Amino acid sequence: VFFFNDTATTEIYTEQIVGSVRCVQETGIKVYGVSRRGGKPEKLYAPWTDKVNWVRGNAMDPNTFQDALKDCEAVVHTIGTLVDTTVTGGKQPGQEGTYEQMNRDTAIAVGNKLQELNRNQKIVFISGSRAPPFLKRYLTTKLEAEQYLQNLQGVRFTALRPGFIYSKQERYWSYPMQFGVKSWNLTYGKLFNLVPERTFLKSFMSNFDVD
Repeated sequence: VFFFNDTATTEIYTEQIVGSVRCVQETGIKVYGVSRRGGKPEKLYAPWTDKVNWVRGNAMDPNTFQDALKDCEAVVHTIGTLVDTTVTGGKQPGQEGTYEQMNRDTAIAVGNKLQELNRNQKIVFISGSRAPPFLKRYLTTKLEAEQYLQNLQGVRFTALRPGFIYSKQERYWSYPMQFGVKSWNLTYGKLFNLVPERTFLKSFMSNFDVD
């Protein structure tokens, strides 16, 4: 749950469950939702979405929504991708849609803008606790963003590291997966500890340390 001290917050928004952050609106705080499309996302039907001030903007160019940034006490950065375009689109790391661009560079760009504004604003960064199997860059790019943001001057920083996020309503495909993830976590640690150190099997199994 996010609570802020002032009258406004800006959410750098992606149309996924993490981007909802509906509890913020329930506190009576003014909320901006920022996305490239602008306007209310088509996939969100909850009543709270009508009370959000939707703004068009590009996180890689925070000048496109700087008026909303100036009006806020805190930013909740929720941009990210679970599987990036190096897998789905043949892109090279750092190009559009990759972990580097979405998980890291968008947060850095927004953080730099907050530092430029120099209003002692806060950025809450949705990071992660583990990476999907064989996709370690998912987590390393988020940790790189964390390190950069926490070293900014005049910007207060908090990182949240959730595990696997699921929703029966807004991320229906994730709901049955939660049971597999939970079951795996119950057995993985015990199996992993039985494998000898510095072996190929140990290294291979480390790719399946999910949360």
